[in-house]
Amino acid sequence: MDVYHNGNFRGGSRGSRLAPVPIQRTFLWEKQEILVPAVYVGPAGAVLDVCARIPVEDMAAFLKKWPRERRLALAAPEDYEQVDADNPGSQDFLVEMSLDGTPLQLASSSSINWYPESVFRMGNEASAPAQEDEWTNGPEAEQLMETYGCSRGCCWHFGRLNFNWTGEPVLSPKKLSLDFRAQLSPVTAGYFTTAADTAGQTVKVAHPATGQEYTVTLHECLQTRHAFADMGAPGVLYPEHACMLSYSVSPEISRDLFDIRDCANGDKPRKKAAPGEHSRSDGAAAVFLAGKSPVPQRRMAASSMYFEPVEEIRWRIVFQVRKKPHMEVSFVI
Repeated sequence: MDVYHNGNFRGGSRGSRLAPVPIQRTFLWEKQEILVPAVYVGPAGAVLDVCARIPVEDMAAFLKKWPRERRLALAAPEDYEQVDADNPGSQDFLVEMSLDGTPLQLASSSSINWYPESVFRMGNEASAPAQEDEWTNGPEAEQLMETYGCSRGCCWHFGRLNFNWTGEPVLSPKKLSLDFRAQLSPVTAGYFTTAADTAGQTVKVAHPATGQEYTVTLHECLQTRHAFADMGAPGVLYPEHACMLSYSVSPEISRDLFDIRDCANGDKPRKKAAPGEHSRSDGAAAVFLAGKSPVPQRRMAASSMYFEPVEEIRWRIVFQVRKKPHMEVSFVI
């Protein structure tokens, strides 16, 4: 199997071809089995491939909770987040890597999954995967299975991470050091509704992982209107109304780890109607705004966009949570 710097599983040869350095080591990250089959090195950079084993019974439990009909009926943003959180196939992670004590800089990553036929039958809810919208294993996943000799009795999540050298290239490494970090996942921990008279209201919410209680103080919720006529696609009408919520949170928590979001998607853009016709929803799923409070101690949350002003907005409080602790491993090559 040829591996290229700055390539991915489907992207072909976008960079220099790298030389393989076999690792073939397995370890447990909490309860999950992780295989590090190889690292690939060259003057341009390095690539790390990681194989995460997913038991079939875990996928079966997910598909029982989220059958095909339910998955196709998803509407609210929170539903999509919950499906992603429940799906054992959503295993993306970051890795910090050092070769012979020299740290490298992560440049990009990609991933792909492989499933046995038994999972296809459960996921597609048919005797065999035949329709275009059903799950299938692509040739890239099959090649990884063959190259790395992964067991076909379970599911696999393959991650490919591209690194750049921060110093002199290490082309004959003797030691590989890795720090695995789970991606942050959004978890909704509370809800509240705002109208015109929100000033001074407080909402208490507990962190879903630590139990730490936070107090959200609402300062104001203002109706705003934004024009997209000069920046949108020609012949398309965009929703222009939104609510901007000003709030503060105590104790302080990083803005990267705490957010307030509209529970609803808002309105879809629609094509302008010809004379005598009604406008038709089409195009992008929604339009979103982002805002920054002019008061340093306060934060801003923007609702989804709507064609008409909305008197009340139902919000959800979202924490970004890592569901696994860091895992450091080292291998002598």
